[in-house]
Amino acid sequence: MDFLSSCVYYYDCPDDKEYFSTSVEVQSDEGFLGWVAGFDGDVIITGPDNVRSAYREYLQKQLELYNSEAK
Repeated sequence: MDFLSSCVYYYDCPDDKEYFSTSVEVQSDEGFLGWVAGFDGDVIITGPDNVRSAYREYLQKQLELYNSEAK
């Protein structure tokens, strides 16, 4: 996981013991976006906005692959 930096911080979610929050510095390239997608919705990118936008674009491209008719 080359896209993860050495700075990873974990935070407990006080209202829900099944979840935690983390803050990680990453390079938001296709490898990172694909890694997040692999969690099947169990990971939420809360910011920054440019990374959220990049993830939306990544997912839209993936959907377009499967929404187009096979040739």
